[in-house]
Amino acid sequence: MKKVLLIVLSLLLVLNFTGCKKKSKKTKEEGFSVVDTTWVTALGDEYTFLENEIKLSRDEGTEFETYFYGEYKLFVGEDALNYLTDDLKEYNISKKDIVDLIENNEKYTMDNFVVFDIRYAYGLDNGEKYDMDGALIPMYGFIVNDGKEFELINMNANSSLKLTKKD
Repeated sequence: MKKVLLIVLSLLLVLNFTGCKKKSKKTKEEGFSVVDTTWVTALGDEYTFLENEIKLSRDEGTEFETYFYGEYKLFVGEDALNYLTDDLKEYNISKKDIVDLIENNEKYTMDNFVVFDIRYAYGLDNGEKYDMDGALIPMYGFIVNDGKEFELINMNANSSLKLTKKD
């Protein structure tokens, strides 16, 4: 009996050291948070995330700026995938679509997959406040470059958006 146990343990060790197991795609993004951070687009738009609140400012540096205020939820990994395919199913993005994205880009993993649910309550344009009634702006994509960038798709506009973390 001891001989059989020794053979089984030896076999497991050999399989472990020869790479005959599935490699984990875990990333540093687990437990990722955007609270108290600001992210900038190439056009200078700034997304500032507080605890459950978001402020999007446009036309930075001009006399009159445009702001959008609202709430957001950030989902990461499997939670993001489930939220996208269950709660945002009207956008017709399937689990297979996301898996295909991951399989075709080495920097994308399920662990760094994200979904933002942004709901703007009101806007401020040149000092004039207007109601936005919780307008939904859903986005999905990936955290890349060691957590310093988002590569996102705005699901309403079907356009890409790259956000870079502001220092």
